[in-house]
Amino acid sequence: MVRLPSPSGESQQRTARLVSQDQSHDLALLRVDGSPLPTIPLHAGNVREGLEVAFMGFPIGTVLGLSPVTHRAIISAITPVALPGGSAQQLNEKVIRA
Repeated sequence: MVRLPSPSGESQQRTARLVSQDQSHDLALLRVDGSPLPTIPLHAGNVREGLEVAFMGFPIGTVLGLSPVTHRAIISAITPVALPGGSAQQLNEKVIRA
């Protein structure tokens, strides 16, 4: 059995079955019965410098391998998204402040 949070804030209990396990890495893949679980909403307002995060993915596709890896990181800086100018001549006070 697993206990999962619901969107309403209450928790729900579901049956889970072991699909596979990797004892050397202390990992297990579980299949949770019932309807699909909701996605986890990401809110940029919750992100702050110094926040510890974890993420999983496939690093650079076939270059570093086709196995998913998990990383730990810290949000070191929050900067606005800006397109770089073609040259320093395009810089002005407004661009620098942004």
